[in-house]
Amino acid sequence: MEGRLTPVARRRLDWCRAYLFGRLEETHSVSRDIVSLLPGSVVDNLQLAWDANVTNRPHEIVEVLRKPLRWELVVRPGAPFGVVVFLTMTGALHQLGQHESELQEARRGRQVYPDLLNLRAYEARALVALGRVRDVNGLVNEILTVPPRWSLPGCCVPGGTPGYVMLSAAEELRAHGYRDASSEHGQPCRGLVPQPRGRGI
Repeated sequence: MEGRLTPVARRRLDWCRAYLFGRLEETHSVSRDIVSLLPGSVVDNLQLAWDANVTNRPHEIVEVLRKPLRWELVVRPGAPFGVVVFLTMTGALHQLGQHESELQEARRGRQVYPDLLNLRAYEARALVALGRVRDVNGLVNEILTVPPRWSLPGCCVPGGTPGYVMLSAAEELRAHGYRDASSEHGQPCRGLVPQPRGRGI
């Protein structure tokens, strides 16, 4: 049967085999091959960006997601899987220290998905990295009025609430040396998210 497969179908089968056995470098290599065969495929480029993400290739993520493709096919209201574009892009830009671009991408995502809390967490991360702690405070106050909707609960944060965004902001503040500010955000989190005994944020 494999002899009757097209080259793309054969490589897709190779990708599935590599994925099932946890061979992440191989899935990334196969994704590159598929994109070389189908360079205009938005879905395949998005898969390549994700495989670059799980194999720690932030430069490639940015390069792939900035291709002039029809990203609106997956990045649009009612298609929540498009959040993956902003998840991977903002994460890559954060790793690369390009925090202004990271903030722009997070806010662009909010325009597409204004009701999803994912984008608030990405924005908070960028704001902290830019040292804009006052803006983080404003964001935290704002999310208290947002209904708890979070896309892709299986791969991100299950049962997302404003408290999870606050926790993300607190952890990022702590990571960037804003210990006092992180404690301020950690206190309201305790009222919204169950905290393990004897552990702080």
